Amino acid sequence: MAQAQARAELPNTIFPQIGRWRLVVYWLSIAMLAAAPVLETPWLRWLGCGIFGAQALSNLGLRALFRANARGLPNLSETSHGSNELPGVTVVVPARNEEDTVEAGVRSLLSLDYPRLEIIAVNDGSTDGTAQILNRSAEDDPRLHVIYDPPLPEGWQGKANAVWVAVGESNPSYPWLLLTDADVRFAPESLRRALAIAVGHELDFLTCIPYLDNQSFWEELLMPATWAGLAIGARPGMLNEPHSAPIGIGPCILVKREVYLQSGGHSAVRNRQPEDSFLAAVVKESGGRMGVALAVDQVQVRIYRGLKPMLEALVTKLRIQQRLQPGCMEIRLAHTLLQEVLPLPLGMVACAAHVASGSTHLSWIAFGAMGIAAYASWAYTISAFRTVAKQRALVEWLHPIGGIIRVALTLRAWRDEIAGVPLTWRDREVSAPEPQNPD
Repeated sequence: MAQAQARAELPNTIFPQIGRWRLVVYWLSIAMLAAAPVLETPWLRWLGCGIFGAQALSNLGLRALFRANARGLPNLSETSHGSNELPGVTVVVPARNEEDTVEAGVRSLLSLDYPRLEIIAVNDGSTDGTAQILNRSAEDDPRLHVIYDPPLPEGWQGKANAVWVAVGESNPSYPWLLLTDADVRFAPESLRRALAIAVGHELDFLTCIPYLDNQSFWEELLMPATWAGLAIGARPGMLNEPHSAPIGIGPCILVKREVYLQSGGHSAVRNRQPEDSFLAAVVKESGGRMGVALAVDQVQVRIYRGLKPMLEALVTKLRIQQRLQPGCMEIRLAHTLLQEVLPLPLGMVACAAHVASGSTHLSWIAFGAMGIAAYASWAYTISAFRTVAKQRALVEWLHPIGGIIRVALTLRAWRDEIAGVPLTWRDREVSAPEPQNPD
């Protein structure tokens, strides 16, 4: 595969640059909201009402956009299984220290109702029982081939190298690649349905939004809004517009082999994170036709197992994004304060101050009511995200706690970036682009 080099220019970033005016507006809004309950200035409280109102409308707009996109995207559960005349598909599954999940994931792949299928799992330097589990599974089913501990060349990151090596050893006559992760579970008919969408819409690259199977309170508190952002960003009819952001979701990417190789595939994104989004970017730059589908009834994944791994991963992702999108930490911090942290406490403070002082000034009542309305609007919006992510009843009303955690994570990422703490992912130090200077 040495001849397959990137023919499309690798994008420098997959994120739009942040305008400094947004930072000024956000932080000025925070300053005015914080001052409104303290200063005896009615006009400042009225201005705070406007800020809270704008935030509430923005929240409801996100809910409407999420629901509209979810309705407009192709849905695997609403797609026919396809015919028996199906092209061959190579499934690539990199695995590193996945002993708790890899057996169930591989079993679901081997249970796919698909006639022409090869599955290549890559044990990527695991130090637990992953290799033994893969070896045992391969002995039971000849469709599963295992590659053990491929050498990691300098300048490559582990997953990109594992996938690239696996594609190089796969059956070249199979025209489609399904790239997934070891902790993903597929329904038996899911591949047929996904391929039917890809072929029916004449796509070269189809990525699917799986159901996020959160298994702890902290996952349910922090992850649904992040996961729903995938659907919010996937606007049907605009995915192939030049200005639209590329969308690649690692647990489920179906791509034509020819297009993958022509774009350079993982050799083009060998040292990039997030590699799934950069892969989508290079395929799109090379002329591939892109698509996104909902797969919440057909594909499931649990991204993080436990609070500590989740927090560490979120900090790493924040640091990487900051280098690709200067200003993202500042804007994220301000937006979290406005959306999740400040509305409820400031609204309650205003109500308490109104009662304690005996003031009858309408600005106190309006400020308190609009703060609580902004808080409630985001809880109402999060409740819609249960269609793509597991969340028990009433957890959405605790979102200020999640906001405080997000603020703490952003501050820690900021500290680690300034201190030069090495970036690590799955117990490996990873490279990341150097911080960019905004234009």
